[in-house]
Amino acid sequence: MHNPLTLIHRISGFSVKKIMRFGVRASGGFRQGAFRAFRQGGFTIVELLITVAVLAVLAGIGAPMFVDVMRKVRLNAVSGALLSTLQQARSDSIRLNRRVLVCASNTARDDCSGASVWGVNGWLVCYDEDADNSCDAGSSTIPNPIRIESTVNANTATVTGPTAPIRFNPIGSQGNVGSATVTISVTGTGSGAPTLTVTVAATGVIKGSRI
Repeated sequence: MHNPLTLIHRISGFSVKKIMRFGVRASGGFRQGAFRAFRQGGFTIVELLITVAVLAVLAGIGAPMFVDVMRKVRLNAVSGALLSTLQQARSDSIRLNRRVLVCASNTARDDCSGASVWGVNGWLVCYDEDADNSCDAGSSTIPNPIRIESTVNANTATVTGPTAPIRFNPIGSQGNVGSATVTISVTGTGSGAPTLTVTVAATGVIKGSRI
């Protein structure tokens, strides 16, 4: 059987002399001074309850701020995805030397839907050589649609754009000569939620806002 002094020395790291000063008896019993010495290094129940209460208050203050930050992050992500799609579509039009459309996707996700709400079925990019404002049939060489983007969760944002496709020409311009600037809006959910916009000028210049 191990000596109690040795066991306490191994557990606490105190020297035997220090243990004796604290009043630890060789039989393993503790004097009142030992309890007082060890108690001074811990926390009382009251102190722990106060700490928990303070943490709860801080969490209550920080939680709404965290939720607001996450909403902004998601909103920026949707706006950024739109911006990236439009930029890539313009590049595809120049690279392929074809008219390229960007539009709200239909349910089958193989053509434009003609809807103004772009987030329900997502949006797509396709080429339109016959200029009928709809996606041409694809081929093994160049599939069509070229790109299909994911849907947008209604709890994240509402994406509203033109019912007619946004058309990029092989020279990089948008629509017909002198066409008006096209705007797509990304509106967050909840009261007072911000709205981000992505615009495409007739020259093909694409701009997007962030928060």
